Amino acid sequence: MTYAEALKYTMEALKPMDLSMPGLEARELVAYASASCGTQIRRDDVVKLGALEAPNDIRECLDDLLERRLRGEPLAYIIGEWDFYGITLEVNPDVLIPRQDTEIVVEKALTLLRDARSPRILDLCCGSGAIGIALLAHIPGATGVFADISAGALRVCRKNIETQGLAARTQIITLDALEPAPDGIGHFDLIACNPPYISSDEMLTLPVDVSGFEPHDALYGGYDGLNFYRAISTGFYRVIRPGGCIIFECGAYQGFEVSELLKKAGYEAITRYLDYNKMERAVSARVPMR
Repeated sequence: MTYAEALKYTMEALKPMDLSMPGLEARELVAYASASCGTQIRRDDVVKLGALEAPNDIRECLDDLLERRLRGEPLAYIIGEWDFYGITLEVNPDVLIPRQDTEIVVEKALTLLRDARSPRILDLCCGSGAIGIALLAHIPGATGVFADISAGALRVCRKNIETQGLAARTQIITLDALEPAPDGIGHFDLIACNPPYISSDEMLTLPVDVSGFEPHDALYGGYDGLNFYRAISTGFYRVIRPGGCIIFECGAYQGFEVSELLKKAGYEAITRYLDYNKMERAVSARVPMR
């Protein structure tokens, strides 16, 4: 089987899924199958290799991967990594898969920190560490604290931090974001948080690749999806330095409610942002100068 034949075989097998980017997924699977069979190639090289013979057992490797994908398992979990804001992160079912929607949080956080020389950042509900790692990668003088309640998520986060060479600038802690900020955590110039925000009703309608594979504790935000916003907006207010900011990811129809919670908690300069698909996706606010 040549690489061209392997790619065609994979795309045909994926047709029943009606994927938005079948070519990309097929290239990822062929590259991963090739690596599993002992020949490392990049996703973008699959097409270039065309007539070159693939490893002898690539068909068997592909069949195993395709069986998993056709059951609904996300591609990111199958290949064990995903790209986010120009960084490749390790992922597994202990963490949510980083999504392009979340990149707007990083983009706006970088704007909020544009005048800060050595900001201290808290990535709260950090999961894989995607947001905090992206921020530290783009702000050489920044330091970060990564916090999550999940031991599995923190293991993934630690691995990603080490892979990106950021260990010297980070601290990783176990923390329940529904409880007030613990004493001794220090103060921050920015808190960035992508909390669980799916409501009870929305949990019932999630697609199978989310509901069947991604961690429910990282998805469910309470009956109305706002439990974490309520707790964090008040419980972490005191650890943001005067003039410092908080930025949340939120659901497409939660921006107003999150803004009102921040206003009630005493924040100012509350701003809502659209993601790259023109859906409301983030809210930021500033702690007043005292």
